[in-house]
Amino acid sequence: MKALTIIFFLFTSIICAQNYDPIPAKNLNFTSLISHIYDDGQKTEYGIVGYDDIWGPKERYQPVIAEWLKNNPEAVFTPVSYVYMKTKKGNPIIMYYGWITNGNKNLGIHLVETGIMRANAMTRFKTLDEYSEEEKTKYKVSTMSNEPKIKTLIEDSIYNKYLEKLMAAEERAKSKKIGVWSDD
Repeated sequence: MKALTIIFFLFTSIICAQNYDPIPAKNLNFTSLISHIYDDGQKTEYGIVGYDDIWGPKERYQPVIAEWLKNNPEAVFTPVSYVYMKTKKGNPIIMYYGWITNGNKNLGIHLVETGIMRANAMTRFKTLDEYSEEEKTKYKVSTMSNEPKIKTLIEDSIYNKYLEKLMAAEERAKSKKIGVWSDD
């Protein structure tokens, strides 16, 4: 029994060693919503958006991201969820969704609060069971030959608190009628 306990703790330690620690944002060279890293044929993407069909023009968000990162040089990227899959050619790709923060400042919330982005763009990847039937059809989730492996890396309670802040930021932007919420 003692040996099983030791093996369990060793196994747990190995898994916990891959704890997805925050990465200095400056090491990821964020010039947009996503940073691409290539290493030995492995493509890894680090992004602050979870959906790619609602970003809008780059001219709207790139300068704001650059300015925020310039003003927050100690900011870190904290992974929240990831998708591992293979391209049609069979090449592996890992896409991380996460938060870029500096203390209590959060780039995603800033982008929403200033009307640059809508709140739903700044959410984590959905797990496969969270997709509606309509989304499964739209994104061809059930027909993918290499279904993605999606994993959430934080507790739901932490993510839900973030969502509350995100929605409050969107309400402030809507009430001010700025950015995507303007009447123009």
